[in-house]
Amino acid sequence: MTGDWVLGIGYWVLGIGDWVLGTGYWVLGTGYWVLGIGYWVLAVKRLFPSPQSPVPSPQSPVPSP
Repeated sequence: MTGDWVLGIGYWVLGIGDWVLGTGYWVLGTGYWVLGIGYWVLAVKRLFPSPQSPVPSPQSPVPSP
């Protein structure tokens, strides 16, 4: 009887540990997912620069001597 009770407590503690570990991994996974989306957006922005961004024109007026 006492053995079953101790075993039950042990498994319950093990379950709590796994749950905490799982939550930690879930948070880590969400962080990596957001980071991946961020880098993907950055890559797309580099591939297709938005026209409204101020780009210095190479045809700047050069003072002639």
